Amino acid sequence: MPKLRPFEPGVGPGDEEGLYFLNNKYQVFIRTMTDDEGVEHHMLSIKRLDRRPIMDWRDLQWIKNQLLGPEEEMVQIFPAESRLVDTSNQYWFFHYPGRRWPFGSPDRLVTEGLSVTVGDGASYSQQRPFAPQHRPGDLAEQQEKGRQMLLSNGFRALGMTAEEPL
Repeated sequence: MPKLRPFEPGVGPGDEEGLYFLNNKYQVFIRTMTDDEGVEHHMLSIKRLDRRPIMDWRDLQWIKNQLLGPEEEMVQIFPAESRLVDTSNQYWFFHYPGRRWPFGSPDRLVTEGLSVTVGDGASYSQQRPFAPQHRPGDLAEQQEKGRQMLLSNGFRALGMTAEEPL
């Protein structure tokens, strides 16, 4: 997969009020809105340039970090059918600047190349490596944290990187 390039301001179809951003893979439209309580927030439309489905979580996290900031949060909802918008491989996210949502994981844990097995040796989960340009600076610390968490819960952790022996 080619390296994701930084976003540049772009132009979208029509005369919708908002900001368009483009890179080598994605188009993002950000519209500022006001909710029923008068609080300003953003609605983001994210789609691939080739209009194929996305669902690469790491790409979506990277987009959020690039356009909103690494300590900002955005959410995606699966709406009531009466509010459903499903016209293309386009994904809708919502962002309230500075808001921490009252749900989600309380702690950070990221790994790469870590495979978890259960007693019968079957694979329970496996994570792919990061692209070199997206590898977190705290990865070694996070890998050890993940390994310790798995071991304390009775799992075997396999596939650790060479600098982190089992």
